[in-house]
Amino acid sequence: ADHIGIAGAYNNLGNVYRDLGEFETSLENHRLAHEMYKRVGLPAIHPDMADCIQNLAMAHHNLGEFDVARTL
Repeated sequence: ADHIGIAGAYNNLGNVYRDLGEFETSLENHRLAHEMYKRVGLPAIHPDMADCIQNLAMAHHNLGEFDVARTL
């Protein structure tokens, strides 16, 4: 089930994997968080969603996907 707390946990896991240098896994967790936040109706201006979007952009940046990161 979708829940804001679970989305937050995915976002945090993405940060942990980023710190470990596992950028693909980091990106996947940030994607899961972003999709779940959207499904529960969090607007882009909500602090949790804004943090998630920033982390998603950083994950793309870490993978060298600069054009994708800029569009978020």
